[in-house]
Amino acid sequence: MTGGNHFILYAPSYSNAVHFAYSGFYQLFIIEVKQKMEIVWILIVSAVIIIAAFAAGQKRNNRLIAEGKIIKRDISFVETAETFTLTDADFSKMVAALKTIDISGFASWDSKGATQTVTFQSGHGWAAQLNALKNDGDAHRYRFQFTDWQTRRGVPLRLDTMNMLITAIEKMILSLDSNTQVEMTRFKTKSKSSFF
Repeated sequence: MTGGNHFILYAPSYSNAVHFAYSGFYQLFIIEVKQKMEIVWILIVSAVIIIAAFAAGQKRNNRLIAEGKIIKRDISFVETAETFTLTDADFSKMVAALKTIDISGFASWDSKGATQTVTFQSGHGWAAQLNALKNDGDAHRYRFQFTDWQTRRGVPLRLDTMNMLITAIEKMILSLDSNTQVEMTRFKTKSKSSFF
């Protein structure tokens, strides 16, 4: 034809269609692989953080054991009441002895002379009590127990500071009477649970 406009339409060939489909699939595959790699890296970084936190906790516990601030204990100590029987240690002596130990870094305490109870409160999510029990002549009896604590996945949040308190109490009582008798009683108490 002369003098007319020519339009040439190219129909995609089979090879071009396959190339286009392959190219699109490849791009989707690359995106999917990148997303999976991001997830893998997130999991790896999370695992490293968890392992580092566990190692730091173990290192701290080993240091506290070496310093004599805690004793290696089974986790069930938080559900165990300790009854101390000692001589010549009335409630006023017990309170005076409590004033000599330093627990200010992890707990505060208050004594109530009328009920002969010492209450310990921690900003770390736990509480405890030391109660005077009925005396037997010159033998004075006291019961120490944790009364409340928060947990995460069933484990108390701050076992370290709980252990520091009971260790300090045990040492204080032994300083009053080195022949103190100790009776342990397992119990179950209310705790506040948290998944995260």
